[in-house]
Amino acid sequence: MGFGAKVLKEDDQTTGDQYVEIQITGMTCASCVYLIESALKKKRGILSASVTLATCRGRFEYDPELIGPRDVMEYVRDVGFGASLATNDTKSKMAIIDHKEDIRRWRNSFLLCLLFGIPVIIILIHDIKHGANQKLIIPGLSYENLMLFLLCTPVQVGSTSL
Repeated sequence: MGFGAKVLKEDDQTTGDQYVEIQITGMTCASCVYLIESALKKKRGILSASVTLATCRGRFEYDPELIGPRDVMEYVRDVGFGASLATNDTKSKMAIIDHKEDIRRWRNSFLLCLLFGIPVIIILIHDIKHGANQKLIIPGLSYENLMLFLLCTPVQVGSTSL
């Protein structure tokens, strides 16, 4: 009954300062890294903050007399990101899970671009070889331009929302 607990390893540091490594979820770019580092450095009790985007981890040095690891994780959550205590187990599993979702989004975006991009290329190659045949629907709008617009719009709008 209850929840499992695990004792955090105490480091033998002469200064009395401690650090905690946190697995951070929701980061997508260098701006996210900067946001977390700058926001946490301003917090009371945080001595240094170092976040790595590639591993989705952060190392935070704190004063144990003022705050603890739970406070550091709460600070990260307050900035708008997910935070959990990093372990060797968490590092490998979270990285794989996180990247699977990214890979799925990039694959779907690529397939959408490919689906609508190939007909655009065919239309443009046809125009280069045979000359543009400008049959107008209304003044200033040809069938060709309408087709290119209809094929390019899903790529511009849809690929960012996948």
